[in-house]
Amino acid sequence: EEEATSTFVLLYGPIVQFSRQAGAPEPKVVAMPPLLPLSVDVAYKYPPDASPPDSLAHFCFCPVLKLHEPSELSFCLTDSSGHEMYGVSLQLLCRQDLSPRPPEPSPAAAAGEAAAAGSAPPPEPRVRHRPIALVLLSSRPLLGGFASTLRSLAPLLPALQKLPTVRDSRVLQLRVGRDATSGLGLVLNPTNTVVQVEPGSIAARERRIRPGDVIISLDGRELGGGRLSDALAAALPQGQ
Repeated sequence: EEEATSTFVLLYGPIVQFSRQAGAPEPKVVAMPPLLPLSVDVAYKYPPDASPPDSLAHFCFCPVLKLHEPSELSFCLTDSSGHEMYGVSLQLLCRQDLSPRPPEPSPAAAAGEAAAAGSAPPPEPRVRHRPIALVLLSSRPLLGGFASTLRSLAPLLPALQKLPTVRDSRVLQLRVGRDATSGLGLVLNPTNTVVQVEPGSIAARERRIRPGDVIISLDGRELGGGRLSDALAAALPQGQ
């Protein structure tokens, strides 16, 4: 019987601002940006040599997060080797006050502002939030006690968001078939970044291409800023 393995990961996403009508009460929950997983960085992992699954960010963030308290999520995913991994994540939106400091007014301007005081309400501060996730992964199903362990770490999250991140990157050389009708089964943005892998497609069966990956070459030829779809069309024989 194989020994169970566990991994601790700290993830955080980009700073986001949620729209709110002037004078409206602050919401209790907010919807996450649809492309949030593509902008998530690994801030910390233990063991240091652990390799979190490429699709982890797509599983450990709820589509709707609470604004002033942690959100919890349990999930099971399959890594690129086909092994199941069980996870528990605790997510929190950490407040970021990005309001610019107003310039010092001149005496004349200060007198004018004093005369106009009360005529207009002060502008609301620009408040944004950063989604952060604490994740525990295991090769075996996790017990409820792991969630309570993560909850005990929640007060540390505002300070943890200051940790620098190192984006893991590697180059994969994949050999996959393709044809003119079904293609590879990849949904790409203009920079050839994978936004979605279509279920049942050639790319999905290959199992190693994940959202967030960037396609850089085709048949050994660098795309050089060109679109993969154009390169595929040029590579297919005429009439197909």
